[in-house]
Amino acid sequence: MFRHIESTRRGTVDVVKILEPRLIDDPRLDELRAEIRQVFGDRRGAHLLLDLGSVEFLSSAVLEMLSSFYRLLHAAGGQLRLCRLTPEIADVFRTTKLDRLFPIHADVDEALPLF
Repeated sequence: MFRHIESTRRGTVDVVKILEPRLIDDPRLDELRAEIRQVFGDRRGAHLLLDLGSVEFLSSAVLEMLSSFYRLLHAAGGQLRLCRLTPEIADVFRTTKLDRLFPIHADVDEALPLF
């Protein structure tokens, strides 16, 4: 069904594992955006957990995409959380101070009860 993600539903939470190791601003990013958007659709109060464990590099366009999803979900009473960031990706979030916006967790099991 999806090319760039694996999606599962755990209770009320959509868990989306991003499969692409390098997220840059190219046509794959548009496809990724569409796939993630398809997971939560127009549901009010949707809860989304993004598993970034496979991501080795991401561009500023990806950070903007994630911020956009955060704002969209938050405005509709939902949540976006992140998990399994590599040390390099976690450093990007600290450097850009986006770790203050996104709740970041070690793994899926840690994040799920916090929704």
